[in-house]
Amino acid sequence: MGENKFFKGMLAGAVIGGLLTLLDRKTRARMKEIGREACETVAAAVKNPKETCGRWREKIEQTKRSFEQLQEDLSFISEKAKEIRQAGSETVKLIGETAQVLRDKREYDDEK
Repeated sequence: MGENKFFKGMLAGAVIGGLLTLLDRKTRARMKEIGREACETVAAAVKNPKETCGRWREKIEQTKRSFEQLQEDLSFISEKAKEIRQAGSETVKLIGETAQVLRDKREYDDEK
């Protein structure tokens, strides 16, 4: 029962807030414009349902291709990151070996 009052109060607050924002002339004009655009879009969809479905299919396919490309790109980046990490550890190892050789050489030269 308490939930019912909560959601009713929330809805009432949203309605009151929405009405208060419509006191601003620019907001009213923008809302009228959005309403007209929505009506035009719905009317066009009702008049040409096949065309609307075709556009939606096209957008879905485009989104699907974009997602596949993103997956490929992420896979490529992941592989390159692995290569860089591996090259980095190999480089550290090589630097360590080089430093050891130089120390050994210095000790050898000092002994002479």
